[in-house]
Amino acid sequence: MSMETKRFRNHFSDVIEQLGGLLIFLFIVGVQSIPDILSDTDGDSNDVVALIDNPKYTMIVIIVVITILAVLGLIIGFKVRRWYKTWIIIGNDTITVERNTLRSVKNTVGIKNISNVNINQNIFEMIIGTCNLKLDTNSLSTADSTDIKLILKKQQGEELRNYINRRVEEINTGTILEKEEEVNPYVKYDIEVTSKDIITNGFYSLSVGTILLFLGSLAGFIAGIVSDMNDGKTIIASLGGAITLIILIIGSLYSMAKSFLKMYDFKARRGKNKLYIKYGLYNKVDFAIPIDKINAIVVHQTFIARIFRKYSAEIVNVGLNDDDKASAYFTFYCSRKQLKSYIDKLLPEFSEGIDGDIKKQPDKAKIKYIVDFLINSVIVLIVAASIIYYVNPSKVFEMAIVAGSAFILFYMFIAKILSFITCGVFIGDELVGVREGSMGTRYSLIKYCNIQYITINQNILEEKLRIAKGGLHILASMLHDDYLIPYMDENEISSIYNNIIKE
Repeated sequence: MSMETKRFRNHFSDVIEQLGGLLIFLFIVGVQSIPDILSDTDGDSNDVVALIDNPKYTMIVIIVVITILAVLGLIIGFKVRRWYKTWIIIGNDTITVERNTLRSVKNTVGIKNISNVNINQNIFEMIIGTCNLKLDTNSLSTADSTDIKLILKKQQGEELRNYINRRVEEINTGTILEKEEEVNPYVKYDIEVTSKDIITNGFYSLSVGTILLFLGSLAGFIAGIVSDMNDGKTIIASLGGAITLIILIIGSLYSMAKSFLKMYDFKARRGKNKLYIKYGLYNKVDFAIPIDKINAIVVHQTFIARIFRKYSAEIVNVGLNDDDKASAYFTFYCSRKQLKSYIDKLLPEFSEGIDGDIKKQPDKAKIKYIVDFLINSVIVLIVAASIIYYVNPSKVFEMAIVAGSAFILFYMFIAKILSFITCGVFIGDELVGVREGSMGTRYSLIKYCNIQYITINQNILEEKLRIAKGGLHILASMLHDDYLIPYMDENEISSIYNNIIKE
């Protein structure tokens, strides 16, 4: 697409993608209705045939099908009209999305304010050769969503991204760049993964909660099928009744498979003023992130990764972290030594935080942890005792309540210990690092110049202990704009204030 073509529509496949969710919903509703139909026939095939031959039943089915098709037709018509009436207009300094339907809407974005222009491809888009071009701006009001989404042919999307990136640099530097000066992000990458890296990264990314959900759902499904078979029910009726467990099993399996496939074909490289990241199998992402738009980096550890001392790092800036598909991990799970070398190569601006020593919480903060644990324990015991006293459960249920309460108290105790050991702060010359977590960890490195504001909290006990905690707030999506400052001495926390003021 030549940039002389100033006015164009999204690719028509945008309509098909929007209708995909509706079709899946109708399919799920149809599957869930199978048990109700079989309950009227007791699963007997002769009863099913008799029900179909019933004129009254046939008429009801016809009316329902016609109604569904009519509603579906109206929705399709609305989506097609909306696509036809929506135009994207490219100017020298602006990009406008204009929709003239029942209510006219015009969304205009200044090119100089664009923080990211990234390309995504799901399986459907890969098959038909289109891509999803996402434009985000440095705006707090739209930090939780992508400002503009375009569906274009892959080549057109890449051309438009190159044009916008070039215009952003021209506006910021005041110079005119030739097209030949554009950096080709596909020439050579600083980091590329092997098949072994993909498998190990998937293993370290697994959530313990997802594993437990899968095992619990599978056990419940097997137990339910065995029980129904013993009661003389057919396998079809049993499967229909277990549809919820089947969905949970498939969902947890999908989540685990996603952990292994997400970083497929991972590549990353540092350009002159951009970081290029590319990965994905069923959902390909292609990022070109301006270095000066990176507000923070976060080093992650799941519970499994913490056991094996592995780390993975993610970029935080406006727009990139508004959904799971857009998370910009620029390393896979690796050792601390490898992580250091990758950050030195890709984002040396944040190397200070990886080298520095993290100062743990003061010992007097233990008193606050103990008090919090005792208060929470009393609440758990009161709730458990109230249930036993007022409900008057059976002996088995009473033992289950006692065992559950004991498990909760044990979990809270371990979590408090791990939290005290884990949390800490690094105060450097250019940035601050805050580490938090209990089972897993999150170590966030934030430049002082990117901190919007800081909050400090103290209750009466904390004031007596002369400790305080708080939060750092940056410009990012809702899930990435707040970072916990663990307990620190009052005089130490003032040093963060001073460094922010200096910036």
